[in-house]
Amino acid sequence: MDELLFSLYDPEIKRIIRVLNQLQGLKKRTNLIDFSNQVAYSIPSTLNYLRSIQQRIQNLHLEKVQLKLNSYHEISWQLGSSPQYCYLKSSFINQCLMVNLGKRILLGEKVNRRQFIAANFLTDNTFKRKFALLKRFFMHYQLQVVSHNNYIQVYGDESLTRILATNYLAEAYSYQKWPEELTIPQAKVESLLTACFRGFGLEFQQNKFYKTKLALAVQFLRIDRGYLVKLSSQIQANFPLIELLKERVFNFSELDLPFTEENYFIVILLATDYLFQTCIGRQALYVIQGFPNPLQSFLNFVQNRLQEVAIRPFSETKIQILVISTYFSFLLSAKAKEKRTDSRQLVFSERNQQLAVDLVQDIQEKFPDLVGAQTRNLVGTYSKLLNLIQIRPLVKEVLCLKIQGTESLLDELGFQQRLQEQFSRFYKLNFASQEPDLILILSGYYQDWSYNLQQRIIYCPANQQLSVQGEKVLQMAFLEAMQAKRL
Repeated sequence: MDELLFSLYDPEIKRIIRVLNQLQGLKKRTNLIDFSNQVAYSIPSTLNYLRSIQQRIQNLHLEKVQLKLNSYHEISWQLGSSPQYCYLKSSFINQCLMVNLGKRILLGEKVNRRQFIAANFLTDNTFKRKFALLKRFFMHYQLQVVSHNNYIQVYGDESLTRILATNYLAEAYSYQKWPEELTIPQAKVESLLTACFRGFGLEFQQNKFYKTKLALAVQFLRIDRGYLVKLSSQIQANFPLIELLKERVFNFSELDLPFTEENYFIVILLATDYLFQTCIGRQALYVIQGFPNPLQSFLNFVQNRLQEVAIRPFSETKIQILVISTYFSFLLSAKAKEKRTDSRQLVFSERNQQLAVDLVQDIQEKFPDLVGAQTRNLVGTYSKLLNLIQIRPLVKEVLCLKIQGTESLLDELGFQQRLQEQFSRFYKLNFASQEPDLILILSGYYQDWSYNLQQRIIYCPANQQLSVQGEKVLQMAFLEAMQAKRL
């Protein structure tokens, strides 16, 4: 992104950014002559750029970034905060015409082409040249920028637009907590997220998930400016079914939200942009694939009941969304939260089973053509949310591990800490047992992660880094070991 974004900078800003980049690697002091040679600018030009940076630091009140120029042409530089440095750099970047234009259209503004050219004293040829660079930048992200009916807009997948805008704002405002371009109050976004997470039985950490707040605010702003959140045609065709499920799937009455396409989108956004940033989210699919699904016997129960009441039985895939919908709704209900019942018990509760049967019968009678392939379009979102709630009770299960092959006790303790951070949401790891369930052997001979469950051994590369492959191997080995303990 840096190289493509750099092509959009104004010439003068490019020079200032080059000076800033050189300052970032500076060790406290240097003289002006040496520094100007390093950036390949004349001494007067270099001095002007340094003074511009010094003035900007003062204007932004950046206490942990200091630049001093003394009468002997000595440069003194101190950097005590990377976020403040990024904010300083972004303040210059935001001055660039095409960067500013790109940001405006990402946030849903329809920019008048003629007014933009006149306001910035551009010729048509100059604008066309700069606009071609902007189009190239957006094409890299599979988005299209067009000038239609004299208005400049961005077209493409809404999620890509949101992600690009969010990433840009998060980088530009890493020091300032809330971007000035976002007219959606931060308090409103945090209130919504807090309510949603309380409903999901999760804790929303305001200081940890800054990007999630930005993503929601960006989407709200684009909606306010006339952009409709469009779901797939299959899901749109499925709206009569969603209406029937709404009270059982998402209890919007508790969240004080109307059931609309916009709010349905927000829940999907939460599932993808927030939940899957967490440790529990990254490994949810591994768990659900490798661990016996607690819903399996419940699914069989529903299938049998459907046959008893002479309703055509559905396949497991087709009926799963109906079961999950009822199950998830019950978890969100006030009664369930008051009782704080174990989620594995809820799924087998008589009331919940009957709700699922009644729901399937209701759908079969009212919307026979909708039940089938179209319901699978909803499985993904509900399944992710269910998986995250479903595996929470695994935290209480104890897994005994032994580590061999580390060069020192400090290395062993460090590897234990990494394992705890990665898997503590699933298991209570015990490294002191004399009868371990698994032995982790670290060696330079092993290039890849692997395991032998019969010998109860996991082979780990000596660098102790938990790669994606390593996480998957460990997760599957832990799951199989826990299954073996239950037999």
